[in-house]
Amino acid sequence: LFIFFLSFCKIYDYDVWFHLKTGEHILRTYGVPARDIFSHTASGQPWVAQEWLFGVIIYLIYSAGGVNALTFYKVALVLSVCAVLYAHMLKRHVNIYIAVHSVLLIAVFISWRLLERPELFCFLFISIYVLTLESFSLKETGRRSLWLLPAIMIFWVNMQYTALLGLGITGAYMISSFLALAAGKGLRGQKENLSNFSFLLLITVATSLAMLLNPNTYHSFTFPLTVINEIKQFAIDEFAPPDWNTHALFFISFGASALIILLNIRRASPAHILIFLAFSYAALKHKRNIALWAVAVLPFMAVYLNDLKNSFSDSEIGRAVSGFFRDSLLVPMSAALILIVSYFTVGDLMRSGWWGAGIRDKWLPENSVRFIKDTGIKGNMYNSYELGGYLIWRTYPESRVYADGRAEIYKDLFKTEQMLKKNGFDYVLEKNRVDFAVVSYSDSNIRYFLDPEIEAHMALVFWDDVAMVFVKRTPANAGFIERYGYNFVKPADTSFRHTDFSSMEPFFAEIERNIRENPDGWRNHMLLANMYGVIGEYEKKENEKRIAVRNSRL
Repeated sequence: LFIFFLSFCKIYDYDVWFHLKTGEHILRTYGVPARDIFSHTASGQPWVAQEWLFGVIIYLIYSAGGVNALTFYKVALVLSVCAVLYAHMLKRHVNIYIAVHSVLLIAVFISWRLLERPELFCFLFISIYVLTLESFSLKETGRRSLWLLPAIMIFWVNMQYTALLGLGITGAYMISSFLALAAGKGLRGQKENLSNFSFLLLITVATSLAMLLNPNTYHSFTFPLTVINEIKQFAIDEFAPPDWNTHALFFISFGASALIILLNIRRASPAHILIFLAFSYAALKHKRNIALWAVAVLPFMAVYLNDLKNSFSDSEIGRAVSGFFRDSLLVPMSAALILIVSYFTVGDLMRSGWWGAGIRDKWLPENSVRFIKDTGIKGNMYNSYELGGYLIWRTYPESRVYADGRAEIYKDLFKTEQMLKKNGFDYVLEKNRVDFAVVSYSDSNIRYFLDPEIEAHMALVFWDDVAMVFVKRTPANAGFIERYGYNFVKPADTSFRHTDFSSMEPFFAEIERNIRENPDGWRNHMLLANMYGVIGEYEKKENEKRIAVRNSRL
């Protein structure tokens, strides 16, 4: 129940939308695009669509059940991952309390990356790889089971370049088998070790060959890995290392895992140590990899923790402690822990409005899209980076975006943008022949749209709680701007640094117009409340503020 409620959350990833559009395009054209088709800034540039199969799968899910089905698919995958890992622990005879709480901890880490991305399938594939290879190494299953690995790889490699992790895990077990062979204990044991190593080498080769069974062959790996190093300079948040304030639980878990490994160093499997080192390095380098670390590492830690518990239980003190902590005490303690964790995880989801199926309407620029379509705005778009995926989903092929979550194809654009900004943001707009813009309030470039130079080029014609729409000032757009334009209200200017206080009456007229058009909005009422505070109308300020707070919770 905890895992279900924790993963039962609304769509909050912008990138899922370009995946959906990619899947739709592939199913319509029966071909995987090799060049960009969604933007006007990188149009025709090489695009290694290495996640194409994921797009097809989620588009089919969406076609069958709409956006609600995307939430249930997410829940099903998380439950599947946790079920496989729980089965792995029980097969290792891990104490049920250690197994349960380890799986719950893994679920919490997964919830940090509970995005509608191929990673969810990656978590499942990692768990199956680990369970299969571990069962083989402990002689619980025969060799036939290992042929599951190259079979899974055919799907994995067409979903994401993280298929390299599958090869790495297989290689870790192969190296562990080689070290057992090199240790050379007994003739009969040597023959068995040589046989196991040879077969694992065969599986590793077969898995490597399976990785080439994709439309982009080896480019599915070389291209993303090369580009990741280039795009990190653009300060994309998920490529930053974890920090203690936000990821304290990870650092505590990492430290505890390292200690558990050290306490079991004599009997620790080389495969487990290699996997721990590799995934720990990845997680410490990029916080987006923390969930991968949890899925790959924590199942082993549960096994080793269980061994330490058994060793401790055999001691005199351990027997006394074990006698005290019987099920009559452990059951309510576990229940209390789960309830406490639920309050701070599931409870936060529910209180924030993100819990449930489907999407949170006020998270997406849907009203901006409707305005663009209803008024017939056309041409080259500038858009906030995070909004690009949704704008592809809703406006392609009528309009093409400036940029979106496929950072790898925009590396040259970002470099050019940084150089042009030195002369002013209007150079960026002119260079890319921008006709209109859809800008979120979190955009790092939002301040440029408050500059007089940009106002001379672009006119604000629509705004709501999510985004603003600007159109280029041209003779052809003069009538359009006269009808829809905002000349005095600047919704991004919350501190009123760019507001003309000599024109109060037009300001109030424009903001009241926006409230009529968007009565459920909160930003318009908060802006009005702040203005009432500036002119000393405190009773009106408090009333508008109450409305803004109420609407923000809808």
